[in-house]
Amino acid sequence: MDALSNPAPGCSQFAPILYDHPDPYCILSASHARMERCCKDVAGSKAATIDGCYPWCSIMPQLPANSSGANTSPPPTGDTINLFYQCLIDGEDGALPEGMSCSTTMQKREDNAASSGKGGLKSKLLASLGATVMVALLYGQSPPPGDPTGFRPRQDAARPPARGALQHARKPDGRLDRFNTPSIRIGHLNKEHKKKNMSVEPRPAYTADELARLYPSPLRLQQVQVLMRHGERTPVGNRFGNVGLPEFWPYCSQASRMVSAVLDPASSTWTTLDWRRRLETFTGHDSQTPKLAAAAGPGGQVDNICELGQLTDKGRETTTALGTRLRRLYVDQLGFLPTTLSSTEHLYLRTTPMPRAMESMQQALHGLYPPGTRSETLPPVAIHTRHWGDDTLLPNTGSCKRFAAMMRAFGRRAAERWDESPEMDRINAKLRRYMPADPANPKQTLKIGVASHPALVGIMDTMATTRAHDGPATKLPKDFYDAQVTADAIRVVVDEWFAGFRESSEYRTLGIGALLADVTERMVGSAEGVLPHSSATAPLQLGISGCHDTTLAATVTGLGADGPEGSFRWPPFTSHVAVELLRDERVVGAPPSTHAAAGAGAGAASTSWLPRMLGGAQRIGRRPTYELTSAEKERLRGYYVRVRYNDEPLRIPGCRPAGKHYEDDETLCTLAAFKSIVDRITPTDWKAQCGMNLDKPTIPAKPEPAGY
Repeated sequence: MDALSNPAPGCSQFAPILYDHPDPYCILSASHARMERCCKDVAGSKAATIDGCYPWCSIMPQLPANSSGANTSPPPTGDTINLFYQCLIDGEDGALPEGMSCSTTMQKREDNAASSGKGGLKSKLLASLGATVMVALLYGQSPPPGDPTGFRPRQDAARPPARGALQHARKPDGRLDRFNTPSIRIGHLNKEHKKKNMSVEPRPAYTADELARLYPSPLRLQQVQVLMRHGERTPVGNRFGNVGLPEFWPYCSQASRMVSAVLDPASSTWTTLDWRRRLETFTGHDSQTPKLAAAAGPGGQVDNICELGQLTDKGRETTTALGTRLRRLYVDQLGFLPTTLSSTEHLYLRTTPMPRAMESMQQALHGLYPPGTRSETLPPVAIHTRHWGDDTLLPNTGSCKRFAAMMRAFGRRAAERWDESPEMDRINAKLRRYMPADPANPKQTLKIGVASHPALVGIMDTMATTRAHDGPATKLPKDFYDAQVTADAIRVVVDEWFAGFRESSEYRTLGIGALLADVTERMVGSAEGVLPHSSATAPLQLGISGCHDTTLAATVTGLGADGPEGSFRWPPFTSHVAVELLRDERVVGAPPSTHAAAGAGAGAASTSWLPRMLGGAQRIGRRPTYELTSAEKERLRGYYVRVRYNDEPLRIPGCRPAGKHYEDDETLCTLAAFKSIVDRITPTDWKAQCGMNLDKPTIPAKPEPAGY
């Protein structure tokens, strides 16, 4: 606020704005250039912060104070601001009903809220910050003469939609709905999983109309990279045996169909050995005599028994179905990938060393190219893995000391924030009776908390895995599946595990920055015409990476695309993120089919397949945007990036300003803007940075919002 005591010239209308909201909610769009300039002037530079809001000003109205001057109202939530922003969006392009202004629409919503007993919004949003100021701030305009409270956003009725522009859906009353484009919800993540929120329930295939809107004719898909969570699995730890949950689950028929490659040293040839795996365990706590692990129930099945954390048959079904959906979109509907797989040079397959991630990726590939669609001469596919110490396909707490310390700190903060909260009280009211006895007081059970034993995240894991499988023998008591308990547990655990990605630039850098840099480098290489390290002959078309829930959540939150605080849900089994690179054929012609050799700079690949990549030029790769010359930046022009999470296009905040997205579609970020966002969290030396700052504070003093 000190910086606003004497606003920069032209910024006096910003004086009533507060910047101390705990969750900065920046509202940016193509109409906000003036606002951005004012924010920069006040801050001093683009890189400066105003009370922790980086790099843009956070727009939050000041709340009414009581007679003593103290602010007694809770801060407005993201949903409150979103509602006003939605009202403004509804008014774009003349979409509001004739004679209605944004202020009258808000009045109607206020009246409806008051009549329903939910309380109005006007007193919370507009009491001390007039609609004139709020709208002028958002749109960089003054209200029309004679209308001090209402405002009709500017429009250009004479300008027809650009060819191929994304045409936004309309609400039933005809108003524009940019949060539902095109018949695809954007920014409201995972609401379709409210009922069965632990397993993905795929949306129907895109219609022809939806495809035309998502992939307009001037744009041509050039590369897709898919990050997929593994499918349904067994719990990673044994819990709740005290309420009858069996230790061994018979859902893994792979155990009866194992195949290993075996070398015959005499002939130096390889053969295969078919075998089945059976698990052994002890007979009890008082005996070390081994016995076969058996499923609960009559007969005590000893085959098809799963290990802890193993991909189950259902997980194999859902990941295969994901591959089938990818085939429907990229082969059948878009014609982007070949119908028959005769080469793997255009593929990049990678997984973490975790077997369930590897097997899930293989099942997805099976769905994408099932038997009958693979050439008889197809060589074995190459699957890339790394040692755990080098792996960045997930937030790697085991190999990054600084990140692990920061994660523990956010965990402690979550415990302080939630252990005595109404949410945790509701969880304990339902579930504490099922917890183990408290060693300090055997007559009582342990209280559930963020760091209890078992911890809330572990309890939620068992809830998720039992809910995902239909076997009655592997179900918990019905209290565990209470909708409110599930919602409260997810909210707490998401805050514990992923708030750091929302609030800390260093957390994003160490936790997900290296992976996002890999993804971005492959897209930039495609735009430059540089072959990927995984192929010597063909440009990369499709990448599939088998990873984990933490990977996907870190990607979405690390890009600032997780919506208002509290709205993001834990990624269900078989969730996926697709990062798509598209080129504007009006700017960039189709790449040639031949690959000419070209000299390359240090560290670059030795071949190029796009003519505009000049021989001898230094490749862009991971070099930060501010280091690039004008000619190098020109190589990125005409390319766009879309990120889809479970088939929902995401809005990245830093892609909203004018010039940083395709026409009127904020979900299509320019490659240059996307790279600039990722540049800010790209580690220069991940391993070295993981060992730095170990004596420094672990949580930033002010939030550092993601996605800019």
